[in-house]
Amino acid sequence: MRVWQRLFTILFLCFILLFCSGAAFYPKEIKRDSEPAAETETKAEEEKDKDKKPEPDVIYDSFGEIIKKKINGIWYIWDDDFGYREEVQLAQERKVDKDSVKEEKAQIKMECVYQEPEMPTGCEITASYMILKYYHFPISKVRFGNKYFEIKEKKTDYRYSFVGDPYSEYGLGCYAPAVVLALNRYFNVCESDLLAFNYTGYSFETLLNAVGNGYPVIFWGTQYMKEPFYGSTFKLGDDTITWISQEHCMVLIGYDLGKNTAFVNDPLAGPVEYDLDLVKKRYLQLGSQAIIVRNRSECYDRRNKTFAFRYDPNMPKAE
Repeated sequence: MRVWQRLFTILFLCFILLFCSGAAFYPKEIKRDSEPAAETETKAEEEKDKDKKPEPDVIYDSFGEIIKKKINGIWYIWDDDFGYREEVQLAQERKVDKDSVKEEKAQIKMECVYQEPEMPTGCEITASYMILKYYHFPISKVRFGNKYFEIKEKKTDYRYSFVGDPYSEYGLGCYAPAVVLALNRYFNVCESDLLAFNYTGYSFETLLNAVGNGYPVIFWGTQYMKEPFYGSTFKLGDDTITWISQEHCMVLIGYDLGKNTAFVNDPLAGPVEYDLDLVKKRYLQLGSQAIIVRNRSECYDRRNKTFAFRYDPNMPKAE
């Protein structure tokens, strides 16, 4: 082989070696090639998220009744008899949402009836009797209590019957379902077109709007709007119920948003004015219990409730 051929071969081999060593020390930039793939994956994930349907806030059964409901990100379980189960806690704004009230002020003219002297602890009977008197039914307070309320002096389920003796200072009382039963027994006997609707669980603003439409509202608060506390606890089958001390039943007959005042027919105190926000607070603490008497043809939708009877987790217990 000639000299110039050998020299060309050596130069060619050197070039090959230099090229290979350069590729080893200076690899191609993988980052630039990989970025478009990462961006594509991110976009694909975003598209999947868009396609996801939002989780419903209310779950119904096949009959259209609420099974559970999400409020502020928390699920609450529905109970047919007493609304959302009492062990579930729910924070609720204590001040009146004035933007949700249609009329600036309203007041219904109706006679206030006192529970004393006949019924020292019969505020629920007296409050419901005021409604009967407002609609001009011919029955006395005592007869209405004796004949149409289920009075169980030795029982403890005050949800469905009056517990204790309303004619005694040591009587206990009852909650909204017992009053609904008593009023509707009387309306049925009278073959009246009226019916007592249980509005337990509706917002306080709903009650104000009802008053603005001319309907007085039976509601639960406390005696003289004092701070309530938990009293005795009773075991009834699988249920555990606790009496709320200072419990009191009254009739809401008016309000004035400008003055922040509620007008109440109080069986103990008579016709009185209370601070509107304070009345709402007591209403919530007593489980948002309310009753409105309306024409039986005017049905109402339970799904409008924000929540139903519950115990306030912040309320002190009896010592």
